[in-house]
Amino acid sequence: MQKAAQSKVELAIDQTNGFVSVVRIDFRNGNRTLINFNSFKGGKVASDSFEFTPPPGTAVDKR
Repeated sequence: MQKAAQSKVELAIDQTNGFVSVVRIDFRNGNRTLINFNSFKGGKVASDSFEFTPPPGTAVDKR
């Protein structure tokens, strides 16, 4: 099994809306990728367009 190229992944969460605002990926070779998310515009999504079944024993916050 190969080692992953990245050594660390961090997410920043906007506490006002719960959305991911930044993803930072540190790679084993010293490179870093930073992805910023802003100006999110949500819309309505049909209830049948996404299905999520958590593994047994997983706690899910249903906001």
